[in-house]
Amino acid sequence: MGFASAGYVKGRENLAFDGSTPLLLAAFAHTLLAFHLDTGATHTDLWPAFARRYPAMLSRGGKSRIAGVGGSREVSAAKLGTFDLLIDGHQLQLHDVRVLLKPPGSGSRPYYGNLGIDLFEHAQRVTIDFTAMRMTVE
Repeated sequence: MGFASAGYVKGRENLAFDGSTPLLLAAFAHTLLAFHLDTGATHTDLWPAFARRYPAMLSRGGKSRIAGVGGSREVSAAKLGTFDLLIDGHQLQLHDVRVLLKPPGSGSRPYYGNLGIDLFEHAQRVTIDFTAMRMTVE
């Protein structure tokens, strides 16, 4: 048996799970998109689904090295000059975000990127409430 958290508001959920991977629904360019939420990642990476949806926003890239638990490898990448993401009404911004042009792994296909801890550096408070399935940012 569980208890509703203090901030629970039905219909305001923005978190979900794909297996054991947390997902966050956030707005970019007035459109809700689903991202992996990876607080263990130091940097945010956007994925091929993002590149396909917003090709005109990307600048030329080249090769970029990605590293993870399985090792490291070089992949084709582009850059997004400014990444403004709206999470529960709060805008967060990153500059020069890497956009991978090939999938980094099997779990990336339907999602738009992997949000790392760098996205939250300028927030005063980030709350992840799994009871309410909601992330808030202040």
